[in-house]
Amino acid sequence: MTQVTLADVQNAAAKKHGNYSVFVDDDTLTFLNPLRLPKEKRERIAALNSAEFYAEGAEGEGWDKWDMYQEIFRISAKSEEHFTKLHNAIGDDPAVWEELFDALNTVAELGEASPSES
Repeated sequence: MTQVTLADVQNAAAKKHGNYSVFVDDDTLTFLNPLRLPKEKRERIAALNSAEFYAEGAEGEGWDKWDMYQEIFRISAKSEEHFTKLHNAIGDDPAVWEELFDALNTVAELGEASPSES
């Protein structure tokens, strides 16, 4: 009979669904894997992908996918300061937001911890 401890399962989950780190200058900015977020934040991220959201936007205005990328990083940031530092470094450059989002999405889909840990 196979036996596991809760600690084993928790460690495996932490490794598979770990945080995503972005290094900006001397700062390590941390963004949580969506599976590690509270339900309210997970639901907000899921809502960002809905057609209704694109039509209405957060403030009743139409959004594009780069707005969505920024909002996902805002929601998943370890703190508002982490998101602000990332946003200040990137600005409104859609190509950089897309690359960063694609990297985060790939890590989340593969169930890997931060790419910086490899």
